[in-house]
Amino acid sequence: MKQLVKKLGLIALLLFSLRVLDRIPLPLMAEFVAAGIVVALIFVLYYYVVRRVLSRNFSYSAFEIYVLVLLVVPFVAAFQAYETFGQPLMYGVLSQRSIWIASSALVVLASIRHGVFAHKELEKVVVGMAWVLLVTYVLVIVAVDPKSYGAVESMVAHEGTEYKFKFPLSLIVFGFLYYSCKAIRSRTKLNLMFSLPFLFFLVLENQGRSLLLALMIAISYFVYRWTSTSRFVVLLAKSTAMVTVGFGLVYLFHGDIIDRWTERYSDAFTVVLAGTLTRDASANARIHETNAVLPYVRRNWLLGNGGLSNQWEDGYKNKFGYFYTSDIGLIGVVFVYGVAGAALLYLQFLFALRYAKTHEDVRYSPFLDASSVFLLFLFLHSFVTGSVAFDPSPSLFFIALLYSSSRLADAKTKSRWNASQLAGSGEWHQSKAY
Repeated sequence: MKQLVKKLGLIALLLFSLRVLDRIPLPLMAEFVAAGIVVALIFVLYYYVVRRVLSRNFSYSAFEIYVLVLLVVPFVAAFQAYETFGQPLMYGVLSQRSIWIASSALVVLASIRHGVFAHKELEKVVVGMAWVLLVTYVLVIVAVDPKSYGAVESMVAHEGTEYKFKFPLSLIVFGFLYYSCKAIRSRTKLNLMFSLPFLFFLVLENQGRSLLLALMIAISYFVYRWTSTSRFVVLLAKSTAMVTVGFGLVYLFHGDIIDRWTERYSDAFTVVLAGTLTRDASANARIHETNAVLPYVRRNWLLGNGGLSNQWEDGYKNKFGYFYTSDIGLIGVVFVYGVAGAALLYLQFLFALRYAKTHEDVRYSPFLDASSVFLLFLFLHSFVTGSVAFDPSPSLFFIALLYSSSRLADAKTKSRWNASQLAGSGEWHQSKAY
């Protein structure tokens, strides 16, 4: 019973951290997420502030301090929105509440430290939930008409007469990377086969241009780092051949998909390189959205303009018409948080780089390998979507995993962490500067 409760708690923490629950149109789901934010913040306030003050232990790691500082960002953004648009502070704070989910990274660290969860348990749950979500998404696509949820903007996207579900894809991407990393390291075809269902879903269902491009660059970079140049060339040739055959088969049975893809990528490059309008409404919208916010970016370039809540005077729609900050990526991040806020939010990847390097020097782990590749993917993709700034909890979740692994490396020389915990024994060595 205890193990079941622990596993359910870990699943809830994972789904909460990766924002999977936000787009499920079930009764009280929004209230559940809001309650989760409150619980996480109370835990962080007690464990990382009150408890340490009472014990007179004021020693924090740089990563802990960083996450705690991020929790202040919604207040700064709320003040900027008040100054720029006159939006009441409460609406501004609540519009940025997704940043508070980043506190779950500290919950993960505390849980690992005290033996509540071990890395092996996290690995099993993360990979298992990737499969569960993949099967669930496929069943939803087959059995449910997205038009039925057309009014739920957080769940369904539509362009003209076409409706598509907006599935949270973090675990789908991670599932592909996990088995790809295992296949590359171990040279086993079975792991490669396991990666294909996740890839097919991303290619055939999501069809996101920036997502697939960021994914291709991230996995290519790590393949190059992990293998010799000759093997990299061989793998690249094999991958190119497989992709060509795959596209050929798709074209034989669904040629319209390839035609649509070609047109969308062509339009995207036209917009980016020439800045001219095309037949792609999505790409055209980004030009209009960028032009609309550039005056605000110039005016408040340091601290930004804050975020608007849909609950206050119809939010951005009332000011700019069709507008989503995530549509314009890094420009949207600077618009909301300014150059200072954007620099702070993207600083997390310096921690990721540092801890990933430590992991590579210590040992081989497909779970941590995939975490490193996944973080590079998020970093690249965020330039187009701003995801790690508007929604930093998924990236911080995996940085926390790499951080705990880096402490294992410290334990070998400084005996600060008990290495047996990360091996799954549940024992832990208390240290002053966790």
